[in-house]
Amino acid sequence: MLTPLLILLSCEMFLGDSGNDETGAKDGNDETGDVTETGDTEEEPEPEWSYSGETGPEHWGELSEEWSACGEGTQQSPVDITQADIELGSGTPPALSWSTTELNAYNPGYYLRYDVDPGSTMTVEGQQYDLVQFHFHGLSEHTVIGEHTDIEIHFVHTGKDDPTKLAVVAIFAGADAEDGVAGLFDEGGALRFREAIALPESHEPESLGTSVNLGEVFSFAEGSDALTYSGSLTTPPCTEGVQFYLVGTLLPMLPDDVAAFHALFDYNYRPTQPLNGRKLNMLSPATE
Repeated sequence: MLTPLLILLSCEMFLGDSGNDETGAKDGNDETGDVTETGDTEEEPEPEWSYSGETGPEHWGELSEEWSACGEGTQQSPVDITQADIELGSGTPPALSWSTTELNAYNPGYYLRYDVDPGSTMTVEGQQYDLVQFHFHGLSEHTVIGEHTDIEIHFVHTGKDDPTKLAVVAIFAGADAEDGVAGLFDEGGALRFREAIALPESHEPESLGTSVNLGEVFSFAEGSDALTYSGSLTTPPCTEGVQFYLVGTLLPMLPDDVAAFHALFDYNYRPTQPLNGRKLNMLSPATE
């Protein structure tokens, strides 16, 4: 069953065991040339960063002048979601036209990432965005009333007319022994998720030998409510002006698939940031 995320605002039914100790965070990367959340490899070596210790999130803004927004920004992501911070929006959720892509994945050291072939788009109020990649965080970066779900998937889009304009569709996932989706994340599944997890750490995408129609496997996202707000990249340089769309339906995963991901990434998420007066607008699909 795909459970509406917004039910969490009154019921913690699928948060499960995700409120684990955050101190076991895996280092983000020990190499130079880190790949940012937008997907661009920097030509100049970047400072080492991670999810814990002296190079962890609380220090990102000190590691580089170009990363100052990580410490000084006022429109940062992720955020905690509470009823008091939600307003009814006037628009509708993004229209997703995700299509077939070859599966090319890699692990740059801080999340599992898939690059997406041209052709998958998202339209918001007449503006079109191209889906360029998606990647996985565990536990979730956004929280609901202070609680994490097991995994959060970020689908990163760039503006078709202005590639510097960024929008992220976030899908939450959680372990569900009864209703976990089979044939998607398990070995040999549509995303070749287990095979991608087994890849050695690298900055170069590796073919998984097949393709997938993203619009089909994530079809539930198209008809779901969504929460939207203006935030930032959740990894250095923490660039602001990123529009987030948080899909209001939880994707149930088989517990073994969640455990396999957490075995590789032992909490690769940034802690929540202050809203500083921002509100999350709730968008609902148009009714006929």
